[in-house]
Amino acid sequence: MGYAEKVIHFDFQTKAKKIGEKTPTVKKQGEGLIRSGNLLEVDALRIKMINATSEEDLRARVVLEFLCRFGMRASELVLLKKSNFVQDAEGNHQLRFYRPKRKDYHSVKITKRAKDELFALIEAYHLAGKIECVQKQDHILFSVKHPLTKIRTKLSTRSLQRIVNGFGLTDGRGKLLAPHGLRHYAGIRMVKERDHIAGSKLLGNSSEVFSQYYSDPSTEALD
Repeated sequence: MGYAEKVIHFDFQTKAKKIGEKTPTVKKQGEGLIRSGNLLEVDALRIKMINATSEEDLRARVVLEFLCRFGMRASELVLLKKSNFVQDAEGNHQLRFYRPKRKDYHSVKITKRAKDELFALIEAYHLAGKIECVQKQDHILFSVKHPLTKIRTKLSTRSLQRIVNGFGLTDGRGKLLAPHGLRHYAGIRMVKERDHIAGSKLLGNSSEVFSQYYSDPSTEALD
C-alpha cells in the first residue's frame, strides 16, 4: 500500500510538471526566404495580371497587388475598406488597416501615384461586378454572386486562400503558395530595394524577428 501511494504521488507530480512546461521556440533563420514565392515568378504574374478584365480576374489582381505591396495577412486583407486610405496631418497618403492577430491598427505610407493606382484597380473590379451599383459599400473584397440567390458576401479568408492557390505559384519547399508566402515576398523585396529596417516596419515585425526570417544564414556547398 505504501509503495502504491508513492507511485501515484510520483505520477501526479510528473504530469503537473509537464503541463506547466513551455515548448521552446525554435528560431528558424532564413525561413521567410524559403516560404516566399519565387521573386521572378511573382513579378511575372503581376505583369500578366495587368490585362485582367473579368470580375474574378480583377478581384484576383486586387488580392495580388495588396499582398505584394503591403505584405498583409489574409485576415487583414479580407477586412480592408476604401476608407482605410487616409492622409496624415502633413498630407502624406497612408493605408491604415486593422490587424486581428495583434488587435491593433497598422499604417503604411504610400505615394499619391500608388494610391491612385490601387483605387483605380478597385473601381475597375467593382465596376466589372456591378458591385457599386448594387451595394455601394465601403468594403473592397466580395464573393461572386451566388448562382441561385444572387447574393454576395464579404470575402472570407478561406476564399482568399483559394484565389492565391489559383495563381499556381509554389514556395521554396515546392508547396502551393499561400497568402502568407506573398507576405514573405514583400519582406524580401523590401530588403533588396531598401533595408531591413524598412522591411520590419512594413510587416510590423520587430527588427530581431525580421532579421531572423529574412537574413540568409546559408553558405555555398563544396563541389
